Amino acid sequence: MKLAAVLVATFQLLCGCASAPPAAKIQGHYTVRGEGWSAYEDITLSNGNFRWLFVTGGARLPDSLTGFYSFEGNLLIFHHPLMRQPKRVLTQHNGNYVMWTPTQYKEFLKTGQTPMDVLYQTR
Repeated sequence: MKLAAVLVATFQLLCGCASAPPAAKIQGHYTVRGEGWSAYEDITLSNGNFRWLFVTGGARLPDSLTGFYSFEGNLLIFHHPLMRQPKRVLTQHNGNYVMWTPTQYKEFLKTGQTPMDVLYQTR
């Protein structure tokens, strides 16, 4: 049964044919879990717009990027020419969303292991 779910999720990811999640539910703040990170991404989604920060050693470098986002099937697309990895996958876990790069998500589907640097919705 798990193999069937993995195959369906992989197909939906690759073809972009899954539907987008409700906009109101995905809004909020996304960041890594835990303490002690020397560098991490920090993303806020609000009313079709985003703010992206890359935090390193307590400093925010570069200044935040802002822009709008849209969906292509189940892929979240950040529209800004300097956005690092502009395509993301959103999944749900315990009522909140988790933001993955497509590479992270494909690896998760293959191995079942969640990378430590996926972004979790904190609201």
